[in-house]
Amino acid sequence: ARRPFQRLKGEAKEFFGDVTTGPEVAGRSLRYGGKLRKFSDKLLAEASAYRGAVGSGWDEPGLWVGSQGSVSTSHFDLFDNFYCMIRGRKSFVISPPSEMPWYHMFPGTHPHARQAQRHFNLSSTTFANPNGPLSAVLYLNSPDALWLPAGWMHHVTALEPSVSISVTRNADALDMFNTWMKGSGPLELPGKWTASELGAGLGVFLPQLLQSLWEKHRSSRYFLDWGGLQPWLLPLDVLVYRSYSLSVRHELGLQGSFQPFPCKPVPDEKAVGWGKAMAERYVAQVGSQLGSKFELIFLQPFLESVLGTLGGGMTRGLSWANFCFLRGPNSEHQSQGEPATSTGKRRNEVEVTEVEVTVT
Repeated sequence: ARRPFQRLKGEAKEFFGDVTTGPEVAGRSLRYGGKLRKFSDKLLAEASAYRGAVGSGWDEPGLWVGSQGSVSTSHFDLFDNFYCMIRGRKSFVISPPSEMPWYHMFPGTHPHARQAQRHFNLSSTTFANPNGPLSAVLYLNSPDALWLPAGWMHHVTALEPSVSISVTRNADALDMFNTWMKGSGPLELPGKWTASELGAGLGVFLPQLLQSLWEKHRSSRYFLDWGGLQPWLLPLDVLVYRSYSLSVRHELGLQGSFQPFPCKPVPDEKAVGWGKAMAERYVAQVGSQLGSKFELIFLQPFLESVLGTLGGGMTRGLSWANFCFLRGPNSEHQSQGEPATSTGKRRNEVEVTEVEVTVT
């Protein structure tokens, strides 16, 4: 579960006192995060002198100051991060991009996009668990540094009052993907189609695309068997039933239940030609340029955009995926599962109370 937090404004002296001794309210923690220049010109000058050591194109350094117990919940970023411990000690639980389906990521339309709906079980000391995602625990002490590539899941906890600096750089693939999406967009629509006609075309396009991606990445844990599904359907299944879970749909003001959709059982020649052409276009223009890792990282936002072309908000696209593609026209089944295992165990969720602070 996500932790509740409260934004506060206060004096730097008071903040550092509370970071060192801990907040007066039991169970709470304090954290400051922001650009280093907003906090100290002197520190910025010192940190900037070393930026050249990690290459070019890096953003200005960021500063993180937190009391013991302050947490950054499970999430991934779309930038490379060179993370340096200045003082204190932190734990990083990290997981590669191939494990993203395990975390039921919030969709791109949600305020918590790139955040996980499910979190690491921090009560465990080992994460080499066949019933959970591949992950590892790292402990950083001053003056340790961590190279965290874009797309890696991470959950960060301050084990004592800590100060750290991060230097980040947007992944080249992010600019490439954004340029493509802002240009011609996810699909080239052939004139005016009804929702039913477009749905028929998508019913050709998505199998072509997802099967080609599965063939390319079939050895990846991204396509693990979740029980009863063809493996190439997993990305869409995760998006519809996990990312857009019932609770998330309520939070976004979407209808809780899927709405009946006029499915076309057999696509006509026009839908078949368009669907195949769009799949070939994606593979040629996007997949070949993004690289294997980012091809999967950007697959969920791409699929969201595709479902959005059906209009009516995401409700219509999600309903089409449910009735016409994943579960059949007579099914309201919403998958509750995760990859099939011998025990069927789930990882526990962790609750922590945190306060974010703006220092003046």
